[in-house]
Amino acid sequence: MNVRTWRQGNALMASSPDAPLDADTLAIVSERARKRWPWIPDVPGMLLAEDLDEETRALAREQPEMAGDLRQVDGLPDGWALAWVDPDSLTA
Repeated sequence: MNVRTWRQGNALMASSPDAPLDADTLAIVSERARKRWPWIPDVPGMLLAEDLDEETRALAREQPEMAGDLRQVDGLPDGWALAWVDPDSLTA
């Protein structure tokens, strides 16, 4: 599984473009993001998606700990991502 991590503004972003959007993939993406940025707060990520279709909404309902918030973002690369606010950006 390929997991992509990057910074976008004051957010830390992670996604897996070659895996399905499901609870297992979100858990792996979250784990790998926390390896890269161990200071990510111990809170669920925010699930971002280009299209908040019924499948995405169902996943957020079934696994709320995997998506602390759910937002649609136009032009998001790779269709979906988890995002956390970078705590270091709040103290700078």
